[in-house]
Amino acid sequence: MEFHGNCKRIFQEDDLRQIFMLTVEVLQEFSRRENLNAQMSSVFQRYLALANQVLSWNFLPPNYILFVLGLLFQMSWVAF
Repeated sequence: MEFHGNCKRIFQEDDLRQIFMLTVEVLQEFSRRENLNAQMSSVFQRYLALANQVLSWNFLPPNYILFVLGLLFQMSWVAF
């Protein structure tokens, strides 16, 4: 759980931001065009879905490590 949480935190702090910025740039470029053919419309829809996924991301709280340590501490007391 801790390894997964660390990986997710690193991804959401670094990579997810870059993905979002690229997605916004592409969507801005599409918004400047007046007519989109079927292929471009399909690409636009995919980037729109990607932006939705990024904005709907289930972010870990900033104090996630403290939360995990608290859970582990509680579990250690239950074992006794």
